[in-house]
Amino acid sequence: MLPSGSRYGDPEACGDALLKLKESVTDARTILEASRTDVAIGAIDRAREAQKTMTALLAAQPGPVTQVTRSAEISAIDGKTGPVAVKPDDVVTLTVSNGQLDQVAPSTIIARVGSRDAPLVDPFPAKTGDLEYTVKIRVPSQPSGTPGATYRPALLVGPSKQRIPARTDLLLKYP
Repeated sequence: MLPSGSRYGDPEACGDALLKLKESVTDARTILEASRTDVAIGAIDRAREAQKTMTALLAAQPGPVTQVTRSAEISAIDGKTGPVAVKPDDVVTLTVSNGQLDQVAPSTIIARVGSRDAPLVDPFPAKTGDLEYTVKIRVPSQPSGTPGATYRPALLVGPSKQRIPARTDLLLKYP
């Protein structure tokens, strides 16, 4: 029980305190709702800015985000698209299509015939067209396998040694 002389015992003082409490709660509720609205508006503004940034990044891409790509391949040997007869130490020119050999360090391009490396005659591939290059190699003097065998040349490119194979009909035919 409350003391009779305190303000809690005075009905008029309690009524005033109750009105003041209700006004304070109403003011707090209004401030809370205004704060929530301001936070939501800020989140919408940040989302719009992020969307603008994403649109700008996509617009700055060099081409369509989805596009068909073709695998690089050796498409000709000495300009021919079939088997080519070679002798040990012959120099042949490999035509590489759909590759970007100018994007890799020349020292990371390795020519392979069978299981043997074939040295490059020119240190740099020559660009002959859009995504087309020629690479001159010296055919290994001792190919792996038996005499008279045929081999599909390949290039190993870059630090990861990505393989660029010759088309299946392109063969080096040893005597």
